[in-house]
Amino acid sequence: MDANGFELTHTSKTRRGGFLQGCLIVTAVILAIIVGISVFVAYNWRGWVATGVKESTAAILADSSLSQSDKDQITAKVETLASDFESGKLTMMQIGKIAEALVASPILPAAIVSAVEKEYFPKAEFSADEAAAAQRVLQRCARGISEGKINQDRVREILAPIAEVANADQIRLKPATDVSKEQVRRFVDNALAAANDSSVPDEPFAVDFVKEFNELIDRAIADSSAKAP
Repeated sequence: MDANGFELTHTSKTRRGGFLQGCLIVTAVILAIIVGISVFVAYNWRGWVATGVKESTAAILADSSLSQSDKDQITAKVETLASDFESGKLTMMQIGKIAEALVASPILPAAIVSAVEKEYFPKAEFSADEAAAAQRVLQRCARGISEGKINQDRVREILAPIAEVANADQIRLKPATDVSKEQVRRFVDNALAAANDSSVPDEPFAVDFVKEFNELIDRAIADSSAKAP
């Protein structure tokens, strides 16, 4: 579920087809934490959850395309979170704040468009100049979504050439093998129109996922601690 209130999934014909893998690794890590903490175990439940979070994160990272340095940094941060939760230093309220901070951050939209670029751009047979221009278009869209200028309905319109609607709240992206060059190009044209209509500046918009991940966790914890009675 993204900040616009709907779920984006991907159908793939390959084992590594997790569309959000790699670029959305930080999202998967947060979701692993949230899912783990939602389960109550009668005996030593904090320890059980902490172990589950660490194991889930390790499995996700092992199959991601992140650099080893990024993997190490995320692993270290998650292990600290898990240990603090197990010891009682980190509360469930603080975990909730971390989840809220993730949804409000630019991580999700930036990661989604980055992954779309990697997955679908090769199908479009862009020239070098066209690829650079299309990349800028998607960066503008990520910014527009992050800042609330591009809403859910417009995102559906943007993705229409490369996706199908699974239900009212879910958009399922087609496998890249099932998408034509023309469909990818229409997708980029849709994105450009949305960015222009929403007055998103034509300038680079890049997100350092690991840096943003670490900082949003630190801010969320500090904020919840300051508000605690």
